[in-house]
Amino acid sequence: MTYFSAELEDEIFTDFFVADPGDPDDPFDDIFGSTAENRTGTSERSGTEFAALWKASDALEVRGAISNIRSENDSGVDEVRVPEWTGSLALNWSSQSKPGLRGGFALDHVGEQLDTDFGAFETVTLDAYTMVSATFEYPLAERISVTLRGENLLDETVTDVFGYNGPGWGLFVGLRIR
Repeated sequence: MTYFSAELEDEIFTDFFVADPGDPDDPFDDIFGSTAENRTGTSERSGTEFAALWKASDALEVRGAISNIRSENDSGVDEVRVPEWTGSLALNWSSQSKPGLRGGFALDHVGEQLDTDFGAFETVTLDAYTMVSATFEYPLAERISVTLRGENLLDETVTDVFGYNGPGWGLFVGLRIR
């Protein structure tokens, strides 16, 4: 178990503004702009992480971790793009009779998080998601093996930045030379 706490001084943030150089009744002559600024106060981050490893046998191990994070800017508002909860669970197997033959399965979870919709200038909540991945390695010779890796196998919609989708599912075949 780990507890962490940090204070960030002079955090850089983007200050957005709308300037009206002309007719106050004409929204089309408004100028949208932004500039980098430093916060005057202190932003705080803290949380706990629990991690565990269980060797179920010589061939099988289970790893897991879960984190709870609290992150606020100097005004006490939750930071964007910092999920309150994240977690992972992995199952790894290695053959005891054929060296180099191995496989794995993993779940990675990212909880809900806040972001900014710049079209409407409002805070939005990004959905939580859980990604499933798997790996397999088959030795062809002492120093060469074929690998197979699948990512986001359930084709989960992944959004870590509002308006941008993450990658869909992927399947990768490789050759590993040691």
